[in-house]
Amino acid sequence: MPTDLYENLKKQAAQYDDNASKASLSAEKLKLLRVEVKLGGNEAQNAAIQHQKQADALGNTATEAEKATKALQDYQAKQKDSVIDSIYKSGWLDKGYTVAQANAILELQKAKGMSAILSKDEIDSALRNLKIIEEQQEREDKLTEAKRKQTQEIEKQAKLTKRLVGISGQSGIGTGPHLDVRYGGSLSGQKVSNEHLARLQAGGKPLTSYKISSNYGPRKAPTKGASSFHKGIDFSMPEGTPITTNVAVKDIKTWYDSKGGGYVSEVIFEDGVS
Repeated sequence: MPTDLYENLKKQAAQYDDNASKASLSAEKLKLLRVEVKLGGNEAQNAAIQHQKQADALGNTATEAEKATKALQDYQAKQKDSVIDSIYKSGWLDKGYTVAQANAILELQKAKGMSAILSKDEIDSALRNLKIIEEQQEREDKLTEAKRKQTQEIEKQAKLTKRLVGISGQSGIGTGPHLDVRYGGSLSGQKVSNEHLARLQAGGKPLTSYKISSNYGPRKAPTKGASSFHKGIDFSMPEGTPITTNVAVKDIKTWYDSKGGGYVSEVIFEDGVS
């Protein structure tokens, strides 16, 4: 027991004995004088409380000491078991067994008792069971990986399918709500091909299902402010129609074209077409 704790207990015990001795002596003197001993209310309560505190302190100190001792014993027991387990498994690892196999043999040994001798058949049986478990786990891992790849592919396809690349608006000069599609493959404004048009859908429908309000080429009577040569194809459609694609997109750049009078979305596909 620590010295300070021991000294504290001695002091409390001495004080308790001293108080008891004084109370007993006073009572004896009063009895000799044939005076009835009656302690006043507060004095009696204070004496009782003081004695109870001292008794509780002794009891609590003993309880805490017991708890500390028990905790230390439990810790030491766990440490001892861990060391024994490590030494036991090391022996099997040194013989060429895997960590999983060493653990399986250790569990078998614990089940039979650490002092028991394991037979070859018992060890072989434990290792066969381990192999079955590992093979099952491997199958489950492969299924999980296959499911993960499938999910990734589905997500990839979902991104490629109907990806939103723009919204038609009240844009352009003089032709009302429309979508102006242009091919950015040449500086001269090469006409957009049917193959390129097929990459885009408007409202879930092919662009060819919409009326062409201004075709590619020279304009006979261009609206004021519009160019005399149209480098794109205008498709009339309601304002706010979503423009989507199911072809892989690398990037989308958006800006406002003050000359053309509307917002532009430049769709750059993975194959370089824009």
